[in-house]
Amino acid sequence: MSDVTESGSLAGSVAGPAGSGPDVTTTKSEACELAPTVGEVSCLRRTTTASQATGSDRLESGVAAPMSSVRHESSSCGREPMPTAEDLAIAGLVPLSSVDWPDHLVATVFCQGCPWRCPYCQNAAILDPRMPGILPWPDVEELLVRRRGLLDGVVFTGGEALRQAAIVPAMERVRELGLGVGLHTAGAYPHRLAEVLELVDWVGLDIKAEPGDYREAAGFAAGVKAWDSLELVLAAARARGGCASGAESPAARPFAYEIRLTVFPGAPAERNFASFLARLRAVGVEHFALQEARSQGTDEIFQAMAERWDRARWRSRFEEMAVEARAAGFITVEVR
Repeated sequence: MSDVTESGSLAGSVAGPAGSGPDVTTTKSEACELAPTVGEVSCLRRTTTASQATGSDRLESGVAAPMSSVRHESSSCGREPMPTAEDLAIAGLVPLSSVDWPDHLVATVFCQGCPWRCPYCQNAAILDPRMPGILPWPDVEELLVRRRGLLDGVVFTGGEALRQAAIVPAMERVRELGLGVGLHTAGAYPHRLAEVLELVDWVGLDIKAEPGDYREAAGFAAGVKAWDSLELVLAAARARGGCASGAESPAARPFAYEIRLTVFPGAPAERNFASFLARLRAVGVEHFALQEARSQGTDEIFQAMAERWDRARWRSRFEEMAVEARAAGFITVEVR
C-alpha cells in the first residue's frame, strides 16, 4: 500500500499562493521535467460573501441547488436560465496528474460542494456548497490550450462534480478542445450522470456500501441513487466498451470505468465485505478498486478516530480484503 495520496484529493504537499488555504495535491508525474510551476497550482480559499455563495443543497433529495450569483445566457418563456462553463464553482486545480485517470496525463478540476458527508473524505475543506469557486473557468481553459499536446484529458472531481449543472457545458468545452473527459463521482445525482455520460470517456465511481448502509457510510440514506448510477455506468460500458477509438459519434466512443470502495476499520462495507463484493459481481461489475482510507485532509473527528486504530490488526484485515477482492472474479482489481 503506497503512501502516495489517493487520486482525487486536494490534500498534498505543494503550496499555492501565500494565504490561499490548504495545499493542493501534486502527483509523481509532477516531479519530472514537465512539472508545472508552483504558481500554476490553484489552492483553496476559505472566504466568501453572501453575493458570491451558492444556495444550500437539498441533501436528502440529492437535487443540486441553484447558484446565487452566476452569469447566465438569456432565456425566454419563463424557463430556467441555461448555465455556462463560466458558472462552474471551482475549488482547485491540479494542472498535471498521472493518478486521477489510469494511464492518462490529465488536468484535474476540483468542483466545490458535496451533498454527502462521508467521514473519510480527504477534501473536507471544499464540501460546503455555499462557498464560491476561487478559480474562474477561463483560467482552466487557458491552461488546457497552453498544454495541448501534453494532456490527454481533464478529470472533473470534487466535492461532487455532478452537483452543479454547469458541469455539462464545461465538459462540452473540454471536448471542443479535443481532450478526453474523465469523471470522479459518488453517484449522488443519477439524472445528471445520465445527461453527461455521452461526453465522458472514463468514470471512477465511488460505491461506498450496500444500498441500505448509506446513512452510516455517507451521512444520508442515498444508496438507491448511488446504485442507480452504477447501473448507468455499466450500461454505458456495455454499449460503448468495444467500440473503435476513432469513432466520431459520442455514443460510439470507447468508455471505461472503475468502481471504487474506500474502507476503514468498522466501515459498513468492511464489516460486510463478502456480500458487498457479491453484489457488485451480481450486477456485472468487472473493474474494481479497493482503497484504504487515509486521514490526511479529513476532518478532526476522523483524524481523532484514526489515531485510535489498531494499525497492525487493520493492516492484516486490509490485506485479507485485498485477497478476497482479487479472488472475486473481477477482470481488473487495483489495491491502493
